[in-house]
Amino acid sequence: ITEMSITESKNVIIGSNLARQVSLEMTVKPQIGDCDPYFSLRVQQNRSTFEEGEKLKLSITPSQDCYLSILNLYSNDTVSILLPNEYKDNYAKANTAFQFPSERDSFSIPLSLLPGKNQDVETIMVVATKKPITLIRTGTMSSYNTVESSINELMSALSKLPRSEYEFAFISYSIYKKK
Repeated sequence: ITEMSITESKNVIIGSNLARQVSLEMTVKPQIGDCDPYFSLRVQQNRSTFEEGEKLKLSITPSQDCYLSILNLYSNDTVSILLPNEYKDNYAKANTAFQFPSERDSFSIPLSLLPGKNQDVETIMVVATKKPITLIRTGTMSSYNTVESSINELMSALSKLPRSEYEFAFISYSIYKKK
């Protein structure tokens, strides 16, 4: 999916529950080629529930030498690039845990809620590529001092890569307002 827009949105009652029914219009681009069956990722996070201000840590183990892009997908359909960044090399060795951030890094990833939210669920997308690439080229600066853009731009960039050249993984976490 490289583009998506809501064409209709309304509240509906299903049984005794109130739900939101949404109709979408999407543009889908086919992937180029097939997956490399020998290229995989294992991603672990320090935990799955955070209070605002607590720090996210990831451990990523690729099956091949690669370059990592780590993206935070927010619930408002924006994407913030966490890696690559100016502080850390994004090269990862095969079968070796890549810590992000590591104990030696001079930065951390304190989590925050979007304005007006008391709780939320966000997703981290890890993309491993066989060659260094830039997934998002334009956008505004995020709170992490990296580029922030739309999910559509990210998916459009991925659709241009041969599928055998990258692997990806998703993890989600919950974040709550500090009490």
